[in-house]
Amino acid sequence: MCSSDLNDGGRRSGNSPKFTGAIPDFGHVFALGSAPSQYPTTCQHLSTYVSREYRKTPQLAALFDDPPVAPLDALACPPAAPDQSQLVRSESGTVSYVASKLDEKVWDKECDLYVAQRDKIKSATISLFGEIFGQCNPPLVAFIKAHAQFKEKKAAGDCVWLLNEVRKTTSKFDPSVFVQDALVQHLTKLYSCNQGKRSTDEYYNVFKDQVAVL
Repeated sequence: MCSSDLNDGGRRSGNSPKFTGAIPDFGHVFALGSAPSQYPTTCQHLSTYVSREYRKTPQLAALFDDPPVAPLDALACPPAAPDQSQLVRSESGTVSYVASKLDEKVWDKECDLYVAQRDKIKSATISLFGEIFGQCNPPLVAFIKAHAQFKEKKAAGDCVWLLNEVRKTTSKFDPSVFVQDALVQHLTKLYSCNQGKRSTDEYYNVFKDQVAVL
């Protein structure tokens, strides 16, 4: 890899087409070898995209705060139980506190709405994880897929983890400026890659992705 191989946000020189990501007509990507401003710029446009496409789950906007906030953490806390403010005295003289039936019905409804919104957020984050990952150029994809936690985080739709990994990787790896350092970094990562608890097929795919970066 040389400095002329990567430019303009991960576009390879020659006849290869410019990488534009998986979101149609989006126009902003995460890429190795990009300018430092690319990460915040792409996040800004992703925030606008999410506000438009995920209107039923506005909590996803918190992902693009600095630092990112998990959407479930941005969801308002579950409603408190009804105020047990009404005194009731039994025939035996025992005093107890009982909420009205209306209060209990309202509370049950609020709990149902909370659970429904929580489930929507979980589903939306899994979908959004794939879209964010689809905006990563192939070398960056190879780096992230090689992470031991990738499969687990993808299944959970952990967008906070993904954005943090994208930011960390793109900030440390800049082949357009430090070509030799970047090559050493990747070779070190490649030679330290081991099967661990992965299946043979999984390990093969991870190793192949690492080699593809070179």
